[in-house]
Amino acid sequence: MHLSESDWLFINSLTYKIHSIQDFDKMRLEFLGSLRLSIPFERATFYLADKTRTEGLCDPVGINFTQDQLQEYIDQFEDIDYLKPITSSHSCYVYRETDLFSSGERERTSYYNLAYRALGLHYTLLLGLVYEGEFLASVVLYRTKEQGDFSDADIHKLELLKDHLALRLAQEMGLYSLGLPRETEINALGKLCKDRGLTEREEEVVEHLFIGDTTQEICDQLCIAPTTLKKHITNCYKKLGIGCRAQLYKILNQ
Repeated sequence: MHLSESDWLFINSLTYKIHSIQDFDKMRLEFLGSLRLSIPFERATFYLADKTRTEGLCDPVGINFTQDQLQEYIDQFEDIDYLKPITSSHSCYVYRETDLFSSGERERTSYYNLAYRALGLHYTLLLGLVYEGEFLASVVLYRTKEQGDFSDADIHKLELLKDHLALRLAQEMGLYSLGLPRETEINALGKLCKDRGLTEREEEVVEHLFIGDTTQEICDQLCIAPTTLKKHITNCYKKLGIGCRAQLYKILNQ
């Protein structure tokens, strides 16, 4: 796929922003806003993976969506989203929805009529971010029928950006460093947990989350079932006032 010189300058500029903007939520919004200059769209969402729920999403930011609308997807539409099975992919992906489903198939679903038609949307471009087999986030760009479908060039641009964005998310969700010795980070984490009233077991869970262990690795090391770990994570997040692993590093950094 041939891209113009201006397209390559855009890719380079956005790649720099992905890695250089320190505030994670600001980076996500800046990514969507800048992306719109090269890939026009009406609305967009950027959800993170919720590690307390299988294939669940959390902590959204968006373009032309209110926070209530973003939360509405989690509360009402997530379970009927016909695109949800795609998140089981083991590598980053970029899909144009019309390459997966015909217009007739989509327009007959409850999800399309409640989530798309109600807002005058029709076309979508999906970006799934995965790192070492673990699903991290979902980005969706939306267009109206009048704007027309996304092009092959639009897909190619996201293909060039997806691995950079996945790496940045992986750093936030498990490979992130405060620039301090790991022992100092763990000590700071322990103090935070005690200040927020976490139990010793919950503190152990948070430490494993912080160092980037997977769900299975945590269960094996703590000799607990996945359902038990899920309850611990839910309690930890509630006490810490966060909704996902990425926010753990954010509050520690603060």
